[in-house]
Amino acid sequence: HLNEGIRVPSLRAIRNMISKSTQATRWLLQQRVLSTLIRVVAHEASPLIRADVWWTVSMLMTQHANSRNKSDDDMVQSFLDEPHAMRLLLRCLSNDTFEVKQESFAVLVHLLENATELQLEELLNRYNVVLRIFEFMQCIECNEE
Repeated sequence: HLNEGIRVPSLRAIRNMISKSTQATRWLLQQRVLSTLIRVVAHEASPLIRADVWWTVSMLMTQHANSRNKSDDDMVQSFLDEPHAMRLLLRCLSNDTFEVKQESFAVLVHLLENATELQLEELLNRYNVVLRIFEFMQCIECNEE
């Protein structure tokens, strides 16, 4: 179990690779970095690290979407196929610190923006994301008051 002292620089290093190189992003995805990041969120006690991980996932998705080849894996599908990823995302979105909610919301928005029609149906029907979006918007209002 990595402690916070190791995790923060590791996440920073991953984000650094993602921001600088499309090749690095592809390589990280081949190394199943998404699975690793999801596992970190699942076992992480620190909300700072959870927020950091979702931020990293969001960056990974954005970079992948911007540099996508036809042959590339479908990032939305990879996320949906990842065991517990969606449940974890929704749990963080509805039941965590405001920072974690914000970062997990960014991931949800990315999923919705890049989903195919079928994936969108899964997100709407199976995971009831519309309700989560309204909950998050109310949470922002509460936070501003």
